[in-house]
Amino acid sequence: MKFSDSPFSFICGITSLALMVLSYIGTLQHYDIYFNKDRIIENHEFWRLFTSVFFFGSMGIYPVVSLTCFLQSIVTIESNFFIYRPADFLIFLLVGMISLWAFSCFQPVFFLGSGLSAYMTYYSGKKAPDMVGIAFIIPIPMPFAYLNLLFLIMDFITKNTQSLFTHLVGYAAAHMYFYFHDVLSVRYNTNFLNAPRFLNTALNKFFNLF
Repeated sequence: MKFSDSPFSFICGITSLALMVLSYIGTLQHYDIYFNKDRIIENHEFWRLFTSVFFFGSMGIYPVVSLTCFLQSIVTIESNFFIYRPADFLIFLLVGMISLWAFSCFQPVFFLGSGLSAYMTYYSGKKAPDMVGIAFIIPIPMPFAYLNLLFLIMDFITKNTQSLFTHLVGYAAAHMYFYFHDVLSVRYNTNFLNAPRFLNTALNKFFNLF
């Protein structure tokens, strides 16, 4: 796969991996990168908006599995549904992240990566219900639509209420995006949540330089 086929997937993946490694070697502390609306607004620590979304934990089995699931979802979506439409994919990413940031302003969730993974997985299941992915906690290929149910079941089994609500917010945001972008746009022949064509063209030319 070329970089230009899924550039934002590469960027997000490298960012997440870098945060994981820097946390593991002690260069970054969790205190420095978690979501905190007061520090973001009052101290202008805007990097927390992104580190809180793309950080899945220090090196370990669970963080590596979480990062792998995230990469599977984001690469699948960008390379299949947004191929050569990087600006449209960026809007898709922003809808998910903004929804999770808004949720975290009212419900204290420090790290939102699992919510973004849920957002990706749900959209894949809606867009292509028969598309197969792998849940690395249970390494069996299954349709993305079933992965959504599996994650909720795991939340219930582990009684992880915070993770459950974070996943539900991701699902709700993906459902909203799907409805506006893939249902209303087709029904009324409009371009809900699509970027201007020149932005996609400009970004494609830029990413093709690499």
